[in-house]
Amino acid sequence: MYCGEDNKFNSEHMFPAGLGGDDNSFLLTDCVCKKCNDYFSTLEVELSRKTPSALARLIHQTSGRDRGAKTSEPIMQVENSYIIDTDGTLLETKISAKMKTTLVPQVHIKGKVINFTATDPDELEEFLLQLKKTLNEKIVHIIEKTSGAEGNGFFVRMVSLDGPAMTFGETFAPEKPPKNSIWIKEGVERTKRAVDNSLTYLTPRFYHHNGKSITYKSGDSSKILEDLAKVRQFVNRRDETVSFTDTTIDQPLVSVEMGFDYRKVTQAFAKIGMNFIIYLAGAKYASDLGFLNIKTKIRQGTSDIKVNALDSSDPFYQTLSSLPENTHCMALHNFPQAECRSAFFFHLKLYGGVTVEVILSENAPTPPWGAETKFALIHFNEHRIEILGEREFFSYHASTAPE
Repeated sequence: MYCGEDNKFNSEHMFPAGLGGDDNSFLLTDCVCKKCNDYFSTLEVELSRKTPSALARLIHQTSGRDRGAKTSEPIMQVENSYIIDTDGTLLETKISAKMKTTLVPQVHIKGKVINFTATDPDELEEFLLQLKKTLNEKIVHIIEKTSGAEGNGFFVRMVSLDGPAMTFGETFAPEKPPKNSIWIKEGVERTKRAVDNSLTYLTPRFYHHNGKSITYKSGDSSKILEDLAKVRQFVNRRDETVSFTDTTIDQPLVSVEMGFDYRKVTQAFAKIGMNFIIYLAGAKYASDLGFLNIKTKIRQGTSDIKVNALDSSDPFYQTLSSLPENTHCMALHNFPQAECRSAFFFHLKLYGGVTVEVILSENAPTPPWGAETKFALIHFNEHRIEILGEREFFSYHASTAPE
């Protein structure tokens, strides 16, 4: 349907499963190939885990895909997330469902002083042991992410840890990151908060990223050899019976820095709308040349897809302004053109947020249902989808409206 290639078919969810659309009654079969489906997954991850919708997903959605006993909570991928300590130090934190914030195990370097912290003492102990093991190998690999025309990759530098002196060795760019590695990430050393003009500080630190890898973050990563030496001395000499001090930050401030590929997000919006058409009218109808342009943009991402956020004066905004709790809504409108052709506009409202509009075609066949607007309600905590016509949709609203 999307690529025109002779590939093996795969089942494609009409609405993204991770956003609450894991309803097997609404699968597209025998029209989307596995190659396209795998690519679409990257677009959906961009939308569901990296945009402001990811914050709403953490707050409102109880689970990701419906995987039975293996069903997991929604997650969010951010550039950085911090709890701001009482002295302005930025502490690495993980944000999980219902906006629960957890300090990840971390070691901070403040001049000659080494501080370490975590929400869970056992996780901290495990991290310190992992850090000690890594820093007592003869060679450690320092990994930096790279990006270019051919996509993302990484660049590896070898550091010799044999003896007190640390030196950089050879560099290489392998296909997979090697073991015994430390990832490196640049940060902003000092930032003034716009709210109250207070300063926040990014001290050099080593922390446990996603409970697996070790990451080094600093405002000046050129000092990594010096910081490696300090931390190695600390982990080798620390008292194994050291006691922990519980500290509570009253009404902690949380700072979240997000970054996403806007083009991929617009592709995801358009793909959801096009899938709605395919489900309603079938693959043969959606193969019309009137949809070729948008399908090419969705599959190849070679040019921007125009997405508009509607303001409150727009009638479509008003139509979708009041929805049942815990639902997304999408609407497919078509406007008659000459000779039984129509223009298609798709609207989507996620987690009660803004309503976005995507033009899917300006010259496609008038659909079998005529000029009627088609709606879909996605009950994202139940993974249940309803398709409604205009009369059903507005009757539904009337029946669910509060007295």
